Amino acid sequence: MRTAFIVLIPLLAIAIFASAQERSTQIQRRGVSVEEAAGDGIREIIPAGSEIKGHKYAVLVGVAEYQNMKRLSFTKNDAEALRDQLLALGFAPGNIRTLTSGSVGVNEPTKQNIEKAVRDMLEKARDGDLVMISLSGHGTQPANLGPLFCPPEADRSNLSATTVPINKIRDDMGDCNASFKLLIVDACRDDNPFGMTINNTDVRTIPVSRSAGNAESIAFKGVSLEGFDTIAPLENLTVFQSCSDGQLSWEDGSLGGKGHGLFTYYIIEALKGGAADDKGNIGLLKLVGHATEETLRHSQNHAGMTEQRPKMSFNGNDFVLANVIDANRPDLVARPAFRRTTTLDLPQQPGELPPVPDGGRRINVATTKELLDAVNSRNLRDGDVIVLKPGVYTPDSLSIAGRHPLDHRTGVPIVLYGDPSDPEKVEIRIRNGRINITRDTPLYLTGLEVSSANGGGIQVDGEAEVGILFCRIRDCKGDGIYNRARIFVDSCVITGNGTGFQSAGKSDVNNCRIEYNKNIGVAVFRNAKGRFSDNILFDNSGGNWRVVGNVQN
Repeated sequence: MRTAFIVLIPLLAIAIFASAQERSTQIQRRGVSVEEAAGDGIREIIPAGSEIKGHKYAVLVGVAEYQNMKRLSFTKNDAEALRDQLLALGFAPGNIRTLTSGSVGVNEPTKQNIEKAVRDMLEKARDGDLVMISLSGHGTQPANLGPLFCPPEADRSNLSATTVPINKIRDDMGDCNASFKLLIVDACRDDNPFGMTINNTDVRTIPVSRSAGNAESIAFKGVSLEGFDTIAPLENLTVFQSCSDGQLSWEDGSLGGKGHGLFTYYIIEALKGGAADDKGNIGLLKLVGHATEETLRHSQNHAGMTEQRPKMSFNGNDFVLANVIDANRPDLVARPAFRRTTTLDLPQQPGELPPVPDGGRRINVATTKELLDAVNSRNLRDGDVIVLKPGVYTPDSLSIAGRHPLDHRTGVPIVLYGDPSDPEKVEIRIRNGRINITRDTPLYLTGLEVSSANGGGIQVDGEAEVGILFCRIRDCKGDGIYNRARIFVDSCVITGNGTGFQSAGKSDVNNCRIEYNKNIGVAVFRNAKGRFSDNILFDNSGGNWRVVGNVQN
């Protein structure tokens, strides 16, 4: 969609757009939910420093094929990629058991084989050793049985005999002599993995019910795993779950070239260097932090997913899992993982105003009256560049409509431009209405801050083609941006509004922060089309996405 839109843009708009491509980024951690265990076994969380002196053992399970449930696509990839990375980090091949769908004999991930592999590992471990168990597949959590992991034969008519109880694994790990214990569960957290599918999307269980066309309205009856039936995790045991109470765990075919579950993929990425400190050490809590923020970021930025927020229950001390510098298989150790931003450090608009195109005029504006006069449809011509002096403009509303009958459309855009010679902000504070754009000549808003005490921010209607670049749309009572025509938005912050962005037309939104809006972050209506890429959607009170139309991520 963007390609077709840019064809209409002459040199001025191209210059403005090109500056949006040169972006700096800033890492900002959102933190990780660490739930300290209640009871006599509480220990203070200390900085990473405890090194594993003994052996490192792992049981890795990936169940894809089910007799009574939807097939999962990438659980086998999860287990095998995690195995390869653990080998690269020094785990002995004989100390890793991998049970995946498609294997035969003792490596088939049946209930009997999983429980025996876990039992054999725990009986072998001694003081100073690490034991790690990773389970990727369907999960269920009926109130009367507690959390269960589903092997291929899982049957709702006899769950106790056909599933693997997470509580039992926890208890057995607690009785184990190992000094370091880590249980990883990549499965959903509701009580019915046997129901209908959700539009064939890849989730690791099936929700109880769903309102048509609205991914935010999925109903769950999850029972919290934290505490496992109110019993605190046992000493030196960490339980790291792929999602929070009532949430889904997602798979994505674009991850790692072969596809993975989000959660396991970002654990593997952490082990490849994403969670390493300057000395190459990968601490437990750094791994948890990396996998948590990246799983959350990925799910929030994908219109087809609901939020997935990992959780950890912890009772022990932080410790160093491995060191990427000392890895004995350099061919399997990726370069340090690319650190994605959780908040975009948006660039400033260009420092100099591009040349005014032929036929246009530079119109300098310093007052609200001058702004209203400049955008009056009888005064405005194609190619005009309206340069606003830094300051605050307070119109009741602002309408950029139609074309004067004597004008001839040239396809050269009109630009409302914050003065680049002065770094101070240009604020347009709409008192009652909004900026309403219906003019069919391409129009750009660049370097402006827009707010509205009683109305919306920017509304685009009719045949309008609008670009919004380097703007901040904030604290509007209504929508920050409402598009019913054709719009391109890049390098903007949309925050504190009623709804952040609503699209009933064609929308191309990139490199924006859409956060802290009081309703939905992005709402896409039926018959609307849009492309949303490299945006941050975070803490929008009514949910990050409500999608009925067609959206590409």
